[in-house]
Amino acid sequence: MTNSEAVKMKLTCKAQGELMARHKKLDRNALLDAAEILVRERGSHALSLANVAETANVSKGGIQSNFGTRENLINALLERWEGTLQNAVVTISEQAAPSVSELDIQIQASRLAYNQNPDHYKAMMILITQSDELRSRSRDWFRDSLSKVEKNKLTSRNDKLKLLLNEAMIAIHALDLTSLSEQEWKYLLEDLDAKMEN
Repeated sequence: MTNSEAVKMKLTCKAQGELMARHKKLDRNALLDAAEILVRERGSHALSLANVAETANVSKGGIQSNFGTRENLINALLERWEGTLQNAVVTISEQAAPSVSELDIQIQASRLAYNQNPDHYKAMMILITQSDELRSRSRDWFRDSLSKVEKNKLTSRNDKLKLLLNEAMIAIHALDLTSLSEQEWKYLLEDLDAKMEN
């Protein structure tokens, strides 16, 4: 069963035929999952309310009642991803020793968020590369993350390099741009951490 078929079955079983006829409350996360499947399989240009409705096996009106416009749908996707990252930050912060820097927490949180749902991350990377607005929001995220580096630290350049290399490596992995195995990626990230600490 493909991802698209799984989403369709999930929504269809939940409300059967009444879902399309009455626009009952839909599973918002399932609709966002359907939107991400579209992005991964066909690119962000295919992300329309009608196409999401078709993928999720609901009416277009059902999508409109939840998101209103394509722009709102994209914002909902990004907000969910930002929430995933923030939850990862909280998780890492609770486990980290007091000596761990805020920047290192951010780096580990990015890895955790990716490992928990690589398909989710891949969809966001595709959206960001194909949308000026989302690239702007991504720049804001990097600006905030880089601001965690103390400007008077001698290691500030090293820390910035570590952050950017970490995010670049995750993006390359998410977009399947290499044939490296999961174990090889694990070793590379460990090597990155070791080299940046020296």
